[in-house]
Amino acid sequence: MGDYEQFRDYRLLPLSVSPTPVPVHMGGFVDVYCKTTLREKVIRFTTDAQGNVFSNFGQPLVYISLPSAGEKAVENDDGSPVQTQDPTLVISDLNDLRIEDLQYTSPIGAPQEEETGFSTKQRVKVSSAGIAFAANATFDVKVLYWDSIDSVQNYLSDPQTRVVSGNYLARGFNVVELLPSIQIVGGVPTAPEDVADLKTQIVVALNAYLDTLGPSESFVLADALGFITSRVTQYQFNNNMMVRTAGYFSRLGMASFAVSPSSGVLSADYLSNTSSNHDEQGTIKIARTFVFYVREKGVTLF
Repeated sequence: MGDYEQFRDYRLLPLSVSPTPVPVHMGGFVDVYCKTTLREKVIRFTTDAQGNVFSNFGQPLVYISLPSAGEKAVENDDGSPVQTQDPTLVISDLNDLRIEDLQYTSPIGAPQEEETGFSTKQRVKVSSAGIAFAANATFDVKVLYWDSIDSVQNYLSDPQTRVVSGNYLARGFNVVELLPSIQIVGGVPTAPEDVADLKTQIVVALNAYLDTLGPSESFVLADALGFITSRVTQYQFNNNMMVRTAGYFSRLGMASFAVSPSSGVLSADYLSNTSSNHDEQGTIKIARTFVFYVREKGVTLF
């Protein structure tokens, strides 16, 4: 009740004693943030007769990207098997793709029950910022998603287990992806397979560090580098590791941040306005609802 991350119960109520509407959290709504598993999968979308794509994917979509060379979808976004080997449309520019949460369309102050991003009730449109999609066409994308959120929501909604007096919503955490740049003393390995193996080892080490952090705890550059150097012992690493980040937020889309070597700490204060005032119209409220994430494709070696 009154948590500033809770938007679904937020209202601006007109009062006779005030010339302007008064912001109020009405209560009765509960968001259950679930740290399940972030997974990637290549799936196939099909446009409708107007060239639009409304996703039927059963788990919360966090981000979409282009498949790697040779990757093809074996199932459609609704889980059914694809009917043809190749899609009819090839997306070559990532900038042409974006996710829109169709349910979050109400202006600030209007009823916000539909603010359901990163949940199974999220209604997503995949659109193009460049050219319009062809009608009744198919194309493949790689999706990043929170797995098993549907199981939690089923439990929360089950007549035998639900809270009768509350509106409970299971949702995945906001995601801050780490994009580390790491200098190897003596240079980067020349063989592609050695580079791939080194990136995998680094990600394993970073995930071991991230497992020690709770949701929204600060990422400390020196601690992360310590995990890498203690686990990847066949290489030496320079201390001037830089980490950029890409944030995937259920309500406000994507944002970018960076960690400078001088500060070395990525915290909630750095990522968002953590004010507890009723200033929902102008601030990012994720101070307690994000987790860090890292994968091989985000690692740069030099």
